[in-house]
Amino acid sequence: MKTQITTLAIFMMSLLYGTANLIAQPANDLIEDAIDLGYGPVPYNEADVDFENATNTNDNTPASGCALSQPGVWYKFTATKVGAVAAAMILPDDPVIVFFEGPAEGVTSGMELTYVDQPNNTCAIGSISSIETTIGTTYYMYAKNDVASDILINTDDIFAAPDNDLIENAKTIDEHLFFDYNVHFLMATDTND
Repeated sequence: MKTQITTLAIFMMSLLYGTANLIAQPANDLIEDAIDLGYGPVPYNEADVDFENATNTNDNTPASGCALSQPGVWYKFTATKVGAVAAAMILPDDPVIVFFEGPAEGVTSGMELTYVDQPNNTCAIGSISSIETTIGTTYYMYAKNDVASDILINTDDIFAAPDNDLIENAKTIDEHLFFDYNVHFLMATDTND
């Protein structure tokens, strides 16, 4: 009886509000909400990504290079050193993982991105992808799957230790207000600390 009442309530709510309001999309469904991997953890790993409820709102990418239009989720990072980043999906079911590059801020559509044309970043079905990074370039990673699954993104090699990681490179503060942007504390070492 309880199951029938619950089913009836869900049915009535879907008629009243539409099914879109009953199902929440992943937090990084829209490209402007891409998860910034620069905040860690390093490597990044997310369990049970809700790919099934992703929408294709603004996911389309340019026809030249790698045209995508399926619902997916987004991640981004700005490389602070030359290195390799790789991503893999656990429990793949028609998966796609593709890296693009674009502006660091203000991206609201996949059409603003450029496909990173490298041998291990194919614009095709596949559960693994990797690229070599360039310092200062912001990358966006699109991921799509037909079922909820885990995603692993190895960012160990793309972030440099802070300039003042070693005590001999300590920064002199000669002003009352001091700002230091984009410090990767996650990459700091304990050398001579």
